[in-house]
Amino acid sequence: MSAPGKLGQSGRASELEGAGWSRRAALGLALGVLFGLGACFSGADLDDKEPPPGYAGGSCVEGQGCRVPALCYEGPEVCYDPTDPCEGFYCGGHGTCTIDMDNGNRPLCVCELGYSNETYAFYCTPG
Repeated sequence: MSAPGKLGQSGRASELEGAGWSRRAALGLALGVLFGLGACFSGADLDDKEPPPGYAGGSCVEGQGCRVPALCYEGPEVCYDPTDPCEGFYCGGHGTCTIDMDNGNRPLCVCELGYSNETYAFYCTPG
């Protein structure tokens, strides 16, 4: 006979524990996928924080482009948000992002004196 509080004699308790673990693992995996797919990137306004690919300020994802509402700026292959073109662009901490009205309202880094964006369009380096 089984001890009080235990299920059946056939080892059913261990079967249920195994099934419970599977349910917990599946639930954890489902939540991870759910939160991973719906993850948001924040902090693009902080110096030295590079946005991930697909997000405004990050690189365009090959074959997928950018996450809505961002669009892929072809040429430099970076994503930008047409409603806020400078989101995600910090210009290396030595420049200011402005909106380039002559180029389809896309982001443009204007570098501080002594810095240049000739090597990297959206990163001001000494020179």
